[in-house]
Amino acid sequence: MTVDFENIIIEYEIEELERFFENIKFSSEPIKLDQCSTITDIPLFIKTHLSISKFQSKNRRYRPYFQRLIQFRNIINLKNEKQ
Repeated sequence: MTVDFENIIIEYEIEELERFFENIKFSSEPIKLDQCSTITDIPLFIKTHLSISKFQSKNRRYRPYFQRLIQFRNIINLKNEKQ
């Protein structure tokens, strides 16, 4: 039996992201994720990306959903630090 540490870490990170996002209040203002992506419906973004990340955590094809959540969390943390 082999242990897939990468998936264990990702599953743990998804749980952390869920806790993080349930305690954050967002404005209706869009947030630029990167040069090509702007999040206009933040609650929907979080809901769909968490759901996909959670249920497809072992499937590498869906890792961009997880990575965008991490990127979004980092942007929120940076904004909070500046305030």
